[in-house]
Amino acid sequence: MVWKKDGVISLQWTQNPREITKSVARIVVRGNIPSRGPGNRRVLTMVSTAYDPGPASCGKYATGYTAIGLRATRGVVAVDPKVIPLGSRVYVEGYGPAIAGDTGGAIKGNRIDVCFPTRSEALRWGRRTVKVVVLQ
Repeated sequence: MVWKKDGVISLQWTQNPREITKSVARIVVRGNIPSRGPGNRRVLTMVSTAYDPGPASCGKYATGYTAIGLRATRGVVAVDPKVIPLGSRVYVEGYGPAIAGDTGGAIKGNRIDVCFPTRSEALRWGRRTVKVVVLQ
């Protein structure tokens, strides 16, 4: 069928049954949010040690609270604020997600101190080299 306006073809299509095909259900795109890329994530290789909130790790004046006022427990890590800003969310290989919420006298440069609720867990962690992803 052809539509003409002022002698010029403005619309044209055919109704030939051979040209009409059935639609085929298929997945064209998965997901509904486009990737924004890795953003400002940094991956650092750091020397990791562990501590608990008691006086054996933190000294005789230990309060159980961190430098930014968080309760010292699993999920909090001590960092050098010049390397990882306090309050940053991080992911520590072998430990999991955490918040950079504390500092320490021996934590300088590429060192990180992960917090455990008990002394035995902290001693079991020992000293190891880990990858730390700074998420935010």
